[in-house]
Amino acid sequence: MRTFKSLVIAGLFFGAICWVSLMGLLSWAGGKLQAGGSESVGSLGPWTDDGTIKAEVVHLDRQGFHVGLALKITGPDGKVLGGLTPQDIEIREDGVPVVTGKFNGAGQAPVRVCVVMDYSGSMNGKKIEGAKAAALALLDMLRDNTDHLGLYLFNGPQMKNSGSEKLAMGPLDPVRREQAREAILKTPLAGGTPMFGSMEKAIEGLKSSSGRRVLVVMTDGMDTQYKGAKFDERVGLVTTNTKQLNVPIYMISLMGGKSDETGMKKLAEQGNGQYIYAPTPEKLKDIYINIGETLQNEYTLEYDSPNPVEDGLTRNVTVTVRKGDSGTQAKSEYHVPGVISTGGSKRPTPADGSAAPVEQASAPFATVVLPLATLLGLLFAVPYYVWLRR
Repeated sequence: MRTFKSLVIAGLFFGAICWVSLMGLLSWAGGKLQAGGSESVGSLGPWTDDGTIKAEVVHLDRQGFHVGLALKITGPDGKVLGGLTPQDIEIREDGVPVVTGKFNGAGQAPVRVCVVMDYSGSMNGKKIEGAKAAALALLDMLRDNTDHLGLYLFNGPQMKNSGSEKLAMGPLDPVRREQAREAILKTPLAGGTPMFGSMEKAIEGLKSSSGRRVLVVMTDGMDTQYKGAKFDERVGLVTTNTKQLNVPIYMISLMGGKSDETGMKKLAEQGNGQYIYAPTPEKLKDIYINIGETLQNEYTLEYDSPNPVEDGLTRNVTVTVRKGDSGTQAKSEYHVPGVISTGGSKRPTPADGSAAPVEQASAPFATVVLPLATLLGLLFAVPYYVWLRR
């Protein structure tokens, strides 16, 4: 009888050990499957950074946890490297590969450009003729039913009377194209340079559009309403709004003269854009065409973040581009609002941009380990106590 009791107790003890072992095995297997799943998302294979390919993240736009990227990719000749497919580009966020959604190759992405131009009295003669030719050249580059345009032409009377908005931000079609052309050619010059007022109206118009957007501002002078500290305050207000929209500002200064070069550089720098100096009116056309070509030749990609949690942390984005045996990487980042949790930490991204190893989470002590240990103890101790009592 005692031998039978001993066998029962031993059987219960052995069964408990097998159960705990099985739980551990399942946890280990789940971790392996998770790691394998991460590694299976888009691999470009081996490549060498031999300097023949260059890539740059020129724009990152986040709507919630949906992320859009614009990439400038050039080949050995410094020109746009066309013909790349989604299989040639891999995106990792904090080291984790993501599944790319919408993809537009070079020359396919929609262009959304808002043009703000100076029509003040000082723009008379060759200046306005060069500015009109540049704006018309850009207009001719844009595609109907694909690209978007907003047009704001400013001077004192324009702002007081009809306003500077000549064409609200929106997709081009033959009718709107003709409206833009007529406004460029027939808007009269007049005194005053209310540049900030017109920029603010343009920014409001940009809110109705989404995706890759730029604000192009051209003037030969300086704002006539704001000086000194008020000017800096206005710069801060404008650039804060464009940063919230992820809209870079291109500031084009024509021929120097009375232009506020320092102020325009502040607007471009704080607006995450570019300051461009045009020494002659004839150069404006080349500048506008270059901006249009740059925008049209970008690659755009979209993806959903693998970590959709408002944790107050910054996400590191690494883009790998491969063509044949050559490749390169470009990096960017974005910040997520929220509160950093106590004791929370961010998984580090390896220096080479590869995926960080997926750590297998250990079983929570309070909810798994302790109950299992208690049950194991009861399964062994209770029968053993009963046996001893008899």
